[in-house]
Amino acid sequence: MKKLSSIIKITRPVNVLITFAVVIVGALISSNAFYLNQFVILSAISASLIAASGNIINDYFDYEIDLINRPNRPLPAEQISKNFVLLLYAIFVASGLILSHFIYLESVYIVMGTSVILFLYSYELKGIPILGNAAIAICTGLAFIYSGVAVNNWQAALIPAVFAFLINFVREIVKDVQDIKGDIKNGIVTFPNRFGISSTRNLLVIFILILIAATFFPFLINIYKIEYFLIVLFTVDLPLVFIIKYLLKNQLEAKVSQISMMLKIIMLLGLIAIIMG
Repeated sequence: MKKLSSIIKITRPVNVLITFAVVIVGALISSNAFYLNQFVILSAISASLIAASGNIINDYFDYEIDLINRPNRPLPAEQISKNFVLLLYAIFVASGLILSHFIYLESVYIVMGTSVILFLYSYELKGIPILGNAAIAICTGLAFIYSGVAVNNWQAALIPAVFAFLINFVREIVKDVQDIKGDIKNGIVTFPNRFGISSTRNLLVIFILILIAATFFPFLINIYKIEYFLIVLFTVDLPLVFIIKYLLKNQLEAKVSQISMMLKIIMLLGLIAIIMG
């Protein structure tokens, strides 16, 4: 039971469930007559497996960092071995790929591409400022495209995919601030420890402003209705303005955990706004 608990923990089940929900929501957004057909269900399950594999391989390559930042994670706590983690990773990737073959050919390409990006992120890209953050944000956006493919309407998933990319890019930078001590000690070069907190703050403000501007675009060109505009204005843009306020008051380090959680909630609320639109 203890080993099973460790297996579940290393997959980061909350993030896996979020991925499952994202694909379901993405299919709902992309389909005018949504119903849970086999392609949507297979897409949600396969995407969850690939997300889990990404979390697993990330823990494998982050072993030394987690000894400092997260010593209670399964690997640094010696609850499971590194060889077993690699086996788990291979099983999850293979399972996700196999399931994608029963959807569409485009689905296979997306799963393969996402798997490669997640592996490269953990192996190398994580230590390259901006590029590593963008890699994870791209994978999040691809989850929406993946769900759009499942209902034969990937074009309708482009707007939520861009929204997901932008907000996750911002959150990845914020997470780098959270992990800055362990990253510096282990020689991981991220934007915050390469360019400093002040430059990081400025970068975040710029991308949050881009995100706020982007939320107006679907309404201005009449893709989404007034319901979308009202919900996104008060549940997405207003909280983002508060985050900018924290940043301009030099409270990034003091509020970093709070900002990270706010961004998670904002993404959820943004998806609700898109559904309502």
